[in-house]
Amino acid sequence: MQTDLLREARRRCAGRYLLGPPDLVGNLDVLAALRDTQTLLTDLVERPEWVKDRLQEINRADFSIFERILELVRDESGGNAFCFHLYGDGKTAKVQCDIACMLSPAMFREFVVGPLAEQCRYLDYSMFHLDGEDAPRRLGPGRGPRGADMSANAAGRPSARPPCASKPARRNASHVP
Repeated sequence: MQTDLLREARRRCAGRYLLGPPDLVGNLDVLAALRDTQTLLTDLVERPEWVKDRLQEINRADFSIFERILELVRDESGGNAFCFHLYGDGKTAKVQCDIACMLSPAMFREFVVGPLAEQCRYLDYSMFHLDGEDAPRRLGPGRGPRGADMSANAAGRPSARPPCASKPARRNASHVP
């Protein structure tokens, strides 16, 4: 159904405006939606390897879905728009983990940083989104995925240089306030 909507949007826009993929979310947030948050939090303690295996499966599915959707929303330069007023001339999206507010910094590093970093490596341009003004402080040192080009708080305001970035934001990735 979503692909039908995107095909129709592409037909109607006829190159006059940018299209973007839907927010696929990803990682622990998907698992929390499938399992129930409380059950997932128990799984993190009682079945950590099972959770890590599911996170790998979710990333593989996410990448496959994103590729199919990208074919429908890519512009003539191969880029795409994304929510938060993002645009990049390649695969562009945000990464996030809203359930992070319920994790210790150690659990965040164990379960979230790796899958988010994999998402950043897959994308050409990425933004690490944190829900809540206090989220960065709760996560502790080494809190974000290496490879994210920029980060933004819940209001969508970009940071000057995200703590999770391993490189400066790419010139062609932009955040338009």
